[in-house]
Amino acid sequence: MKNDNVDKLFREKLDQITGLPEDVEWNEEKGWMQYQKQFHSRATQFKKITISLLSVAAMFAIVIFALNLLLFSKNKTVIVENHTNEVKQLILSDGNTVWLNKNSSIEYPSKLNTRTFEMEISGEVFIEINNLKSERYIVKVNNAIVISENESSFNIKAYPTNENIDIAVTTGLIKVFEGANTSGLALLVKQGNYCSVHKSQKLIYASTNTNANYQAWKTGRLVFEDQPIATVTDVLSEYYNTPIELLDKSIAYCMFSGSFEKSTIDKILTKIETDLNLKVIQTNTKITISGRGCL
Repeated sequence: MKNDNVDKLFREKLDQITGLPEDVEWNEEKGWMQYQKQFHSRATQFKKITISLLSVAAMFAIVIFALNLLLFSKNKTVIVENHTNEVKQLILSDGNTVWLNKNSSIEYPSKLNTRTFEMEISGEVFIEINNLKSERYIVKVNNAIVISENESSFNIKAYPTNENIDIAVTTGLIKVFEGANTSGLALLVKQGNYCSVHKSQKLIYASTNTNANYQAWKTGRLVFEDQPIATVTDVLSEYYNTPIELLDKSIAYCMFSGSFEKSTIDKILTKIETDLNLKVIQTNTKITISGRGCL
């Protein structure tokens, strides 16, 4: 009930009071003044208390909202996917650079963390760390964890259909762990070496990197120096996504050399035909190479 309605009702009740004893020093006006003093004083006090409580509640709500916003902001990640046939270059939130091959993705924090900078990748990604704004850089990929604490650059190939996770180090030094536990022993892989982590068997091993074309997808440059045609065709088949079959097994031992910069597969096949006196036939589904061999 509103205050003015209460006042009106109380005033009507006062007017109805009659027959008071003569020695009683009280009348309608005194009763009205006492009512005004008591009722409105308490109402004002109640109003102040209510406003104070509402203010505290509002402040509490604002603090909760701010904390949630801060927590959400800290945990927010950026996901970038590359579903094109082109290489995608990306500058991370800490200023470092990554390149994504086709059908690859990366997830990383939207804000810099000076302690750790965590990334999760799928497919094939080249990571270049030259801005050491965080103490540790952690890359998670399937059942492997890569940690870099210094300037480094490395290529990770981990497509879901591949049984191995292949990691080649271009510069610097990285630590590689099999599984999610980083408190155990780490495999140190330095510049010029590579390691492979087997997914199902949970094995990890390292060796010298003899594949000069592991960055071909990124650079567009293919280099072959006295390599067997069997190796050359494996590289070409993967790079151009085209099956290549050797009709005569003796062809596999023919040695081939050549350097190609963002070249078409036709140009490379023509050189193979000319240099090794072989026959190349292309169809809509595959490429076949035949000849008498080079023994």
